[in-house]
Amino acid sequence: MAAKLFQLAHPQEDKERKGKTVNNSVHNAANNATGNVVILGGWEPAEPDFVAVNNRFEFFDASAGEFDQRLSDRTLRGAGLYGMASALGTAGVVHCGGATIRGGTEWDSRPECTLITTSGSVSDEIPDLPIALSHGSMIALSDFELLVIGGVSAVNEQAASGTVDAESTVCLLYTSDAADEG
Repeated sequence: MAAKLFQLAHPQEDKERKGKTVNNSVHNAANNATGNVVILGGWEPAEPDFVAVNNRFEFFDASAGEFDQRLSDRTLRGAGLYGMASALGTAGVVHCGGATIRGGTEWDSRPECTLITTSGSVSDEIPDLPIALSHGSMIALSDFELLVIGGVSAVNEQAASGTVDAESTVCLLYTSDAADEG
């Protein structure tokens, strides 16, 4: 078996970044029911020697082999950093939770969820998580059920460095009828 490495052009029209690769880190990626890939959140380069939180998603059209630059709204409802994502049947890809940096090393977990449909548009058909959560895992159990496992539910007292003492033992079964409406 062989692997081929190739670079993907960045979708933004910003002249400084045009033609550069998507080099976000600590992001999520999930493919939807039509085979397209949604790359969500993470850190992104902002200037030399500096990174910023990316609260957006990028939509890679697998059939065209390129990012869809026609999408006007790529904003995640929650936080793009340390969130969880998974496909949700024919509805699209769901991103939930994440962390918002308040300043320095202080951050808060978030409960918001975003549904990115198979066409790449943002839908508010998905309810938020019942608790603020970041650093967890999400996996599809069916076309309308997601399992959210673990993570951190921290508000106002968490530092990005050091030991995390507010680990969650949460396991949420997230059921949505949005997959039927997709």
